[in-house]
Amino acid sequence: MMPELIHTTVLPVPPERLWRWLTGPGALPRLVPPWSATAIHRAEPVADGSIAELGIPAGPFRFRWTAEHALVGPMAFTDTQRQGPFASWVHRHEVAADPTGCLLTDTVRWRAVFPLGLAMDGAVRRDLSRMFAWRRRRMTEDLDRLARFAHRPLRIAVSGAGGLVGSDLCAVLRSAGHTVLPLQRRPGPEPGIAWDGRRTIDAHALATCDAVVHLAGEPVAQRWTPAARERIRASRVEGTGLLARTLAALSGPPRPFICASGISFAGDRGETVIDETTPQGGGFLAEVVAAWESAAEPARAAGCRTVHARIGIVLDPRGGALAKMLPAFRAGVAGPLGDGRAYMPWIALDDLVDILHRAVVDPTVTGVINACGPKPVTNRDFTATLARVLRRPAFLPVPAAALRLMFGAMADEAVLASVRAEPHRLQALDHPWRHGDLEDALRTMLGRI
Repeated sequence: MMPELIHTTVLPVPPERLWRWLTGPGALPRLVPPWSATAIHRAEPVADGSIAELGIPAGPFRFRWTAEHALVGPMAFTDTQRQGPFASWVHRHEVAADPTGCLLTDTVRWRAVFPLGLAMDGAVRRDLSRMFAWRRRRMTEDLDRLARFAHRPLRIAVSGAGGLVGSDLCAVLRSAGHTVLPLQRRPGPEPGIAWDGRRTIDAHALATCDAVVHLAGEPVAQRWTPAARERIRASRVEGTGLLARTLAALSGPPRPFICASGISFAGDRGETVIDETTPQGGGFLAEVVAAWESAAEPARAAGCRTVHARIGIVLDPRGGALAKMLPAFRAGVAGPLGDGRAYMPWIALDDLVDILHRAVVDPTVTGVINACGPKPVTNRDFTATLARVLRRPAFLPVPAAALRLMFGAMADEAVLASVRAEPHRLQALDHPWRHGDLEDALRTMLGRI
């Protein structure tokens, strides 16, 4: 007899709404836990014969897992393994009405490859139970935000669509019923809009879109050689300018232009609270942010609702700052950076995606917004919290001199600078946060709930 696990989730939404979300094009990326390091190679909307392909880590290796969907009831479907690590795997998803909303029943049956058997079965049960507990929160919050910020279907152009932020944003936008057109330097597997990032773009294709989200830019986390400084600046200023000028020249109503920006605009301010009205500070990053935002002026002057999301330190174990920190913390050889007193304007990736989604569809969001969490913490507090979540020591401080030796000028502006930023404009709009507390954010994204 095959092992079986049945998990029932109660969700406060009508069953039809959950079914549309669960079978839509954005569901699978939103249902893969961030701590799992799973790569999604193919994610088709649920239909008879549609396919999902995943890259699953196994120690230093990675194998491909292919599952085929089949509709098996009015609101039920199965995923059956066609290629993967099990001798057999069938996962049934069934949605039913409930007095409080709806029930989602997940029934998983599997058979391990001989001779793993019982040893693997226990691990599978633990991993599934952990995943389903996390999924309940993710689904509840996603469905709530989609209802709060509902809008007619739009065509939305997105630059940086394949990045850490862009990929999750695209999944949420598709879940909301929007059509996403990535800005692509090379043709991809899905329809998109051709551009080279700085000088040329397919204006005719852009004219078919109702909104533009611009996230692309050269990574800041690198040693700032003269060539790197030029790439960092040019990728932001020239790309934004190209989009702004193109939007300004299009016929028809002005399109919303949501543009990523940097929380470093105000520079190192110690313990001073920074909001959207704080004047520009000194340093390379502050100068880049100022030029970056100014490059959007043609779109703003043409009547486009232009939003500059000054993004803080994005937390997600799949990439960015947190992914770089985790190996040292897990090994127990981490500690505060410098004296640990610098403030970190962190934001969970899910909250950043919510902000960008809202900025696309909500006309009350305009101008500069601080896209960071409501409770900035010092680096010392961040270090202690992450160590507590991972149950590891963190008592080895990294001297400021060592950071400067490794990263040069980047260390002072991007690692050691104190930015006590708060999202006052979002708070004035009563924006809902998933993770206003750092420990809650880390536990959720690392699966320690």
